[in-house]
Parts: sequence; structure tokens; C-alpha cells
Amino acid sequence: MFKMKEYFKSIFNKFFKKKVKEEVVPEPIVEETVTEVEDKPIIIPEDIKRKISQAKVDLTLKYPWWAVLVLRLELIEDPIKAGGTMSTDGRYIYYNKEFVNSLTNEELIGVLVHEALHCGFLHISRKGERERGKWNAAADYAINGIIIDSGQEMPDGILYDEQYRGMTVDEIYPLMPEKFKDPKWGFIIDPDGKGRELTDEEKAQWRDALAHAVNELRKRGKLKGDAWDRMIEKAMAPAVPWKALLASLIKATVGQEDYTWKKPSRRSHLVGVHLPGRFENTLPPIGIAIDSSGSIGSTELSEAVALVRGVAEELRIDKIIVVEADDDVRNVTELFTYDEWNPSNVKGGGGTSFIPAIEQLDRDECSVIIYITDLAGDFPPSAPVTPVIWLTKSSENVPFGQVVKID
Repeated sequence: MFKMKEYFKSIFNKFFKKKVKEEVVPEPIVEETVTEVEDKPIIIPEDIKRKISQAKVDLTLKYPWWAVLVLRLELIEDPIKAGGTMSTDGRYIYYNKEFVNSLTNEELIGVLVHEALHCGFLHISRKGERERGKWNAAADYAINGIIIDSGQEMPDGILYDEQYRGMTVDEIYPLMPEKFKDPKWGFIIDPDGKGRELTDEEKAQWRDALAHAVNELRKRGKLKGDAWDRMIEKAMAPAVPWKALLASLIKATVGQEDYTWKKPSRRSHLVGVHLPGRFENTLPPIGIAIDSSGSIGSTELSEAVALVRGVAEELRIDKIIVVEADDDVRNVTELFTYDEWNPSNVKGGGGTSFIPAIEQLDRDECSVIIYITDLAGDFPPSAPVTPVIWLTKSSENVPFGQVVKID
């Protein structure tokens, strides 16, 4: 009997007396607070997603040209895949919450843009047999200049060297010293690093997004010179047939939404930011300028015009304006997407100046000008309002616009 009493007493003390004692001890009150260290707020982990969401909103309102790239990527918290900071595999951006917490809002936007540009320039898919760390550093040198030129704020430790300005990652890589600086943040997860290879469709989508972003930057005067046009051309052209590249650039330049930056939205004054307005019915016409000095064959002319007609129909653009010119405008033809066009009727054959045709199509308020030429002629002293795509067999540089080289 004594042993039974002792047994139940021990059970009681174990499960009841201790519990009562614990209940009378008040639990400490934990308040969610934000403190300041070195002018940067330390944010509790539960607010990290809110911080990222705010950065995305600010990105869309203040830097819409970058938003078209960044918003293609889903953000996932994974400090290991993030390499302790942030990384991308072309489908996702992986982040370490402590790293995100250490950044200001503008710095966070800058790092997101940095990661998205790695995807836009297809750095994830183009490494080949080159050393991973060196390739990542070369890719950083290639894209950080474009971010700096755009006026975007970046965190400390950015890899930037003036000697690599305007060069592609492929050009920078062999020039880098054996002992190079490692990136402090922002990494590439390529297939060798256990990422997945991007599909052809994904690569085409990234090319479209990149071309659209850089075109918007150039229209706003954020990028000077032709360095970045050449970067895009070199990054995209080797892997893309000229017809696919031309179609991709037209879509990216014109845009597949019914919006225009020339006509501000009536809501712009409500948010204090210049927002694009909508077109009432259809998008403005596509302009085609043909160098009639005989530099491009009739086969390429026919293929180019047919391709533009197909893209125009896809984008719901009713009209195409074809201007034939040498040193002056010789003929102007307005085509609808269902009209036929015969290249044997091209007029002209003298010297070449690109100024008259560009001025004509600029006055017609075209959404884009495709100039088919050998690039042997006089260029305008400054870029027109309308974006220009040069379709050519030549390797000559151009002072503005983007180049598609016919194979």
C-alpha cells in the first residue's frame, strides 16, 4: 500500500505540481520592433516578404523597363542556393533573408535587376566549358556598367572596371587576370552548378524582355552611345537566325500590350509617376525604310517585308509604311497586312542618306523603323524619337538603334 501511495504521489508531482508552478510564472512579452543600425533598419524575419513586395511595387512604378525582366522571376527563400546572398537559375531568384535585411530598398531593387540581367543576357546558358567562378565575375563586369549607367543604386562590393565597359561576358572572360576578384553577392546557378538548362522558349522570352528593357532605357536617354546595342547584338545574334531575331526585336520594341509612352495615362498625376497610356484602337504603323541603292537582294527584301507583315498581324497592327530612298525619299507605299508587295518595283539607285527616310517615318509616328541597308550612307546627327532596327549584311557600327545581321 505504501508503495502504491508513493507511486501516485510521484505521478501527481510530475504532471500536476510542476505544471501549476510553470503556469504562475509569467511568459516574457516579445514586442515586434524595428531598430536602427548604421542608418539601415533591422527588420524582423516576418517582414522580409513585405520588404520584397514593396521593392517590386517601387520597381514597377519607378523603373518599369527593369520590371519587365525582374517580374519574370519568382523569389524563393533559400540561403544555401542563394550562396548566402542572392542567386538565380533563370527561373527563380533565391535569397538569404539576412542579406535582404541588410539592404536599403533601392539597393534591393539594384540586386534584383542585377540577377534579372544575368538571365536576360543568358549568362546561365552560355558558360560552356569555362570556369564557373571566373565566368560569374566576367558576367558581373558585363552587366554592372549598364545598371550604373541607368542611375540605379547598388550595394557595396559591386564588380565594375572601366576597361570592360560595353564589352560582353565572352570578350571580358579571356582578358581577366588569373587572380580575379570574386563577386560578393549575386551568383549564377548554371547547369554545371546543378541548375537546369533553359528551354529554347525560355531563352527566346528572355531575349524579348531584354530587348524591350534596353529599348525603353534608350528612349529615356538613360544609355549613351552604342555599347549596349552591341552587347545585345553579340549576346543574341549567334544563337538566333536573323528572321527570328528581327521578329523578336520588333515585338519587344513595339510591345504586345496596347500602351504608349508618348501618350501618358490620365492616372499619372494620381501616383506622381509617368505611366503609359493606352491606344484607342490599334497600335501605330510599322515603318520599313529600304535602301534602294541596290545593297540588299530581292529575296531578302521579300522575306523581310513578309516577316514584318506577319508580326504586324500578330500585334494587331493594321498598317505598314514602306519608304524607298537613296539620297532622298523616292516612293512611299502604305500596305495593309493582307496586301502584296513586289520588291522588283523598288525605286532609286543613287547615293545613300538615311536621314530623309527616317525623318519621313518619324513624322508618320511609326511604332518602329526597320531600315534595310548595307549601312554605307549618312546617318542623322542624333537618334530619332522612333526606335530604329537596322537589317543588314554589313558589320559596320551604327550610332544608334539595334542591328540584325542577315546570315
